[in-house]
Amino acid sequence: MTITIKRKYKYPIYFLISLIIIIPIIYTIISIREIEAPKDAQIKSENKINNNEPIPLQEIVSTETYKITKDFTIVPINPDADKKIVLLTIDDGPSSQSDDIVRILSEQNVKAIFFINGMNHKAHSDIIKKEFEAGHAIGNHTWSHQNLKKITEEKAKKEIESNSILIEKETSQKPIFFRAPYGILSPYAKQYIDEQGMMAFNWSSSSLDWEKKSKDKKIFIENITKNLKPGSIILMHEHTWSRDALPDLITAIKEKGYTFINPKNIVK
Repeated sequence: MTITIKRKYKYPIYFLISLIIIIPIIYTIISIREIEAPKDAQIKSENKINNNEPIPLQEIVSTETYKITKDFTIVPINPDADKKIVLLTIDDGPSSQSDDIVRILSEQNVKAIFFINGMNHKAHSDIIKKEFEAGHAIGNHTWSHQNLKKITEEKAKKEIESNSILIEKETSQKPIFFRAPYGILSPYAKQYIDEQGMMAFNWSSSSLDWEKKSKDKKIFIENITKNLKPGSIILMHEHTWSRDALPDLITAIKEKGYTFINPKNIVK
């Protein structure tokens, strides 16, 4: 039996038949491409490593955590982790050197603790926030850098508390690191910072950059590197000569095989 299609229905029917045939084919092609896309992305990622293409710094994230020992040394909590580590700490800012120091640290991919004095904030009101946003930790170094053993308990509390309020205002976080001026922590101040949940912080390797002879870059660097050991907490200040020596200091430490840890990975 022969089916005769009237002329006026002929082309619409052919069009519908074409759609019925073509649509499944298009859907199949799209599905295959969606399945293969992740594989292509994976291959591209693997090739980036195999072809020695640089991996962006933000992709490199340390999962190690560290603690501070009683002799002010940094040690990894994981006993199998690399112990050849150091921590950089920078005192007495903010200052006119702060911007340059942050830039140098960024170029070298190094994070530090900036132990700030609140009295310096007014003259450099944007610095604390910049340091924090650059990924550094902001530590409490008291408001006006007074010897805590030579002032009353009331004044000591005010020195510490005022600085903490400023830091929290600028960073939206309470400080967890505290360093006493001159490294001298009175019994009352120790009790108070414990109550506030802060960690007492001293140092184990100093640049001695308050000494006149340390203005010489070579001496500045030698003061630190000659006493360097796994877990060293390095102390420097925001002097112009310290800032100028910082790039070479970081290079010298890295060449000795040390890694700078991120202070935000330190836990109690």
